[in-house]
Amino acid sequence: MTAITEPPTGAQFELRRGRQRLVVTEIGAGVRSWTIGGRELRSVPLDPATLADTDAVIVLTAHPQIDVHAIVAAAPLVFDARGATVGIDEPHVERL
Repeated sequence: MTAITEPPTGAQFELRRGRQRLVVTEIGAGVRSWTIGGRELRSVPLDPATLADTDAVIVLTAHPQIDVHAIVAAAPLVFDARGATVGIDEPHVERL
């Protein structure tokens, strides 16, 4: 696997294997693209339409530059492993 890192962007990455799909939103190390098995994967915009098209958003690191309220408003399910959504009481938000 090859990765290109840059400053945090909120970029998203999609991984597919068969019928399974995983979308990873970068809010930390700044990975914008990587190559797996000769296939390059690139980020997609972090916007309401993209978030609404995901199955879930997983928050692994609390970054102040990311608008968690906007993520909660658009995503169908949010799993927060870091407490970034404390104070946001929505039925589709789960906390560790």
